[in-house]
Amino acid sequence: MTSTLDVLDSDNVLNRGTVANDNTGDTLRSAGLKINTQFENVDSAMFNTSWAEWPAGVKETNSVLRYNGSKFVGTNNAKIDSDGNTTVLGTLSVTDSATFSGNVNLGDNDILNFGNSDDLQIYHDGSNSYIKDVGTGNLVLLSNNYSLKNAANDEQIISAVEDGAVELYYDNTKRIETTNVGGAVTGSLVADSATISGNLTANTISLGASGTISSDLTVDGTIQDVQGNVRALDVTTNSTTSVTIASGSSGKYFRLTGAATTTININAGNFAAGDIITLHNTTSSNMTIDFDANFTDTVYITGDGTDKNNSTITLDGYGIATCIAFTSAGMIISGNVG
Repeated sequence: MTSTLDVLDSDNVLNRGTVANDNTGDTLRSAGLKINTQFENVDSAMFNTSWAEWPAGVKETNSVLRYNGSKFVGTNNAKIDSDGNTTVLGTLSVTDSATFSGNVNLGDNDILNFGNSDDLQIYHDGSNSYIKDVGTGNLVLLSNNYSLKNAANDEQIISAVEDGAVELYYDNTKRIETTNVGGAVTGSLVADSATISGNLTANTISLGASGTISSDLTVDGTIQDVQGNVRALDVTTNSTTSVTIASGSSGKYFRLTGAATTTININAGNFAAGDIITLHNTTSSNMTIDFDANFTDTVYITGDGTDKNNSTITLDGYGIATCIAFTSAGMIISGNVG
């Protein structure tokens, strides 16, 4: 502090004499008056000068300390109470580090600002909490492992690992994650539309009533038709691809198209006596109809008495075959077959 407390009054300096009892010093009364005057000077200086202010009779509260004539601790700026708590009304500037061993409490709509232009702000408005980036550049979160959980810290929402997967959760269950070759979905993926430029691997692909596949569909496995009275199975196949006529297909007409050999699987137990299906090969290549071993009755071709149970029948190119079940394990076939 540059201000000083100067209460020395040269007229009221005690004269103690040269030696004790030499009767050259102040009398007791005179010395007492000088001491009293000096205390009055101290009181006046402390309570009315440019460096301190204590309201008369209430020196424990609302007191003020000044620097160069301006208040810096007191009712207008800061208070220090008897418990050591400091209240600052205004701006507190710290030029070095500040260490807090307790909490830093900010009220609603009090903003914690970062940057020369308050570029990053953190605050709560009474209803919601905000992390607001209003400056130049990006809001960058740096972490080798990132985890976003609920407020109770018992449900995962997002997880991200360096050089690993990014995972999205629904109700604490992982549903979507990135992999080294793309992504994976656990459960069902529902979309109004989807464009896939690479491979799609799925246990089940379901199309809605108006769903279409606009390009070639390559299947290494089985295609099952489970609904509709007229079904077009447009299949570009490889040698292992097959089409399985599912249960509940009675009365259906199947228009089969494809550029390569296709096997049509008909399994016993999927049909009851009187069920009828029609197979139409719209290609120039022959297709194979395969009856499984569970046809314990007989499988006949009209006009041919040979039992084709557990064997294959050829459906000619551009041929049509009608299959009529006479039991759940027996069938008669007529048409362009052999």
